[in-house]
Amino acid sequence: MRTRHFLVLFMLLFVTTAPSCKKAVEEQYEDIVKKLMTDGSWIVTKFTENGIDITSSFNAWVCKFYDNNTMTATQSTTIHSGVWQSNINSQSFTAQFSASVGDPLQKINGTWSVKTTSATKGGFEQTKNGVPYTMELTKY
Repeated sequence: MRTRHFLVLFMLLFVTTAPSCKKAVEEQYEDIVKKLMTDGSWIVTKFTENGIDITSSFNAWVCKFYDNNTMTATQSTTIHSGVWQSNINSQSFTAQFSASVGDPLQKINGTWSVKTTSATKGGFEQTKNGVPYTMELTKY
């Protein structure tokens, strides 16, 4: 009888704490992703639009992501600001520069699915208005 009560108590504790453990793990993972993104600067090393390589459009642009979910893209003396947010549950991140930013940076706007990751490189995909895009960011 005692063993049965212990087993029921153990199961009850597990069921009530498992969701909070999952949330804690997600929060830790979110912190790791944010640390990776905000530690250093990034350059676009591959970008395709509808299967066409347009990586050269991003030459000399350097992106920087900040802890407060803002970001900048800098080319020489030109700086554009925007916002970004990661989503661990959907394994994606969203980037948004202002509406006035032109090509090529406006092509970064949107929600990107994370396809590959490492401490120095990330591969991403999204489809906007039926057009597929791929992007690779490499730590600079």
